[in-house]
Amino acid sequence: MPHSHALVNHEITGTVRWLDVDLARVVIHVEDTDSHAGRFLGTDTTVNLADAHLQGIELPELTPGVRLRVKLRLPGDQGAKVPELVDAHSVYVG
Repeated sequence: MPHSHALVNHEITGTVRWLDVDLARVVIHVEDTDSHAGRFLGTDTTVNLADAHLQGIELPELTPGVRLRVKLRLPGDQGAKVPELVDAHSVYVG
């Protein structure tokens, strides 16, 4: 029997709409997803960057309008619900 709390890789891509003062969180408008993350498409999603590996950008360079590709690891049993806050594993520009 598979473990119901196993983590599944998700990938979302979108444009930064908002970021908090200490740059720990950003809100991106999700414009593209991989097959696992389809429920995020068209949503404004808050992403926690605190433990993320940033590729091709430094935190001070993040501004509204920057396009990001975000890799997430989420429990596979969340169904169609979009979490209020997701923890990024890796973040790439573009």
